[in-house]
Amino acid sequence: MEIKDLKAVTKELNLLYLEDNAQVSRVNMQLFKDIFKHVDLAEDGATGLEMYQKHRYDLVISDINLPKMNGIEVLKKILAIQEVQPIIVISAYNKTEYRHILKSMRIKYFLTKPVESKILLSTIYASIRNIEEVVYH
Repeated sequence: MEIKDLKAVTKELNLLYLEDNAQVSRVNMQLFKDIFKHVDLAEDGATGLEMYQKHRYDLVISDINLPKMNGIEVLKKILAIQEVQPIIVISAYNKTEYRHILKSMRIKYFLTKPVESKILLSTIYASIRNIEEVVYH
């Protein structure tokens, strides 16, 4: 996956990124700001939900372990607002129970930290292409 190919798809899109680890978010925000039109960062679940309620996002990338409201709770509320929402979950916890919960929520993309940027970029591309297929076909 070439970054220029990804930018061709993401350059007009808005991203909501939920991550409470400052070091992880700093690294990823540099990457995300380079490929998305607009990126909002929420360091806790409650703030992320407030942002989602006020703005339109083409993609949501969320950690599971967040303060104030965990990622699964936030994502359930987001999906109650917008049933078709591309979501990528990135977590340090690779528990089977999380995978089952996310699958039941129809969240297809789950990555385990630390995530190589190449894998993250290809997952972003796949999630955006997947939603285009749903919306335009």
